[in-house]
Amino acid sequence: MSRGFETNFVDDGFDSDGGQLADSKFLYELAKESPNGEKLRDALLFAMKEFGPYKGHFIFNHHGQIKSEKLPPADLVFLTFVYVCDHCYAGHAEKVAWSIAFTYKCVPFVFSLEKFGLRLYNHKDAAPVPALAKEMLRALLKAMRIVAKLMEPVARTQIAAGNVTIENSFCKLDNMYGYFRQQANRSFIEKPRQENPKVEDLGKLLSDAYQKKAAGAYNTIAMIDAFFSRLEHLLVILLAFSEPAASKPDLLKEIGGFWSDKFKRIFPFDRFSEAKLLHDRLSQLREKRRNPIAHGNFQKDGKSLYFHFGSAGAISCAFSEPRPNSFIFLADKDDFDNACALFDEMDEFIAESPLKFGFLYAKSGLNVAYDAESTARYHRAATREESFNDFLAYESYIADMHTNMDW
Repeated sequence: MSRGFETNFVDDGFDSDGGQLADSKFLYELAKESPNGEKLRDALLFAMKEFGPYKGHFIFNHHGQIKSEKLPPADLVFLTFVYVCDHCYAGHAEKVAWSIAFTYKCVPFVFSLEKFGLRLYNHKDAAPVPALAKEMLRALLKAMRIVAKLMEPVARTQIAAGNVTIENSFCKLDNMYGYFRQQANRSFIEKPRQENPKVEDLGKLLSDAYQKKAAGAYNTIAMIDAFFSRLEHLLVILLAFSEPAASKPDLLKEIGGFWSDKFKRIFPFDRFSEAKLLHDRLSQLREKRRNPIAHGNFQKDGKSLYFHFGSAGAISCAFSEPRPNSFIFLADKDDFDNACALFDEMDEFIAESPLKFGFLYAKSGLNVAYDAESTARYHRAATREESFNDFLAYESYIADMHTNMDW
């Protein structure tokens, strides 16, 4: 198949066939494994009673594209029609991953996953009325909600086995961290003072200084938050490089756990003495700066409270500890500089650790798979810099090929 019709409406086509949903062995197995499986199977059969396979040569072109803002997720479309409904599909073509033909109330349609997303087309010789396409999409979305419930046990099993991939968001989080760091730094740069300012200018000068101090504080707090989010994401990526291929971490537990637990698992203190020092300093920063802001500007253990005591009035529960500011300017230039220095030390530590190749992989933006075959490939590549760079180049080429659908 080609996709010349994208620009000149040339016809395209493929042979299509498929079984009946009631005969689907995959649906039968799903129903056996799922709670209330038989009820869900019956509900799906009813929800898809007007759908069927298209048998024959399906012909379509770009002129027959049906525009809609409510197209379902492409992966769920493929799962529903190919696996659950047992329909065949057309494979890779130019700028196309797959195409699946089907009927709704005997009217033929095709879903096609193309470079810029999922597309819906009608058959060249059977254009439906617009209302029918909308009705079909509503019915399909209802059916897909049932499929999602039937697939939950499968998803849990695959997650437990480590047969999952996570989207690598490190670059986005790193950009966010870098943005707030840059903005805070700009805010803390002091402008040259005016000599002998006029009295009428003093108010504006004080207001500008106040606003810059506030901006520096707010951006510093945002920077700290962004760094911890970036660190947590990085630690999950590093799991794929830190565990032997035969070992399977509980990924859901790791993702939902505290950053501290992730860090200690990946950099055990008995092997990495420097890791403990960095961990403790980060924990102190988190408790002092990040946590109060994230929890309504309240500190833990009642330290933001003032207890009443006779004629002494309200006394801080923090006692001799540094008192929280009464306003939310919880960071100044020294706080910013100290945080930046600590964050740079942490990055340098990871970049020079045995998991440095995992750090490089995170920076590549490539998605991360945790199945045994994939983690084994990571470990084989992470032996020396030259082999790992070759590995990244190849993986990036494959990822770009899939993104651009250049088969």
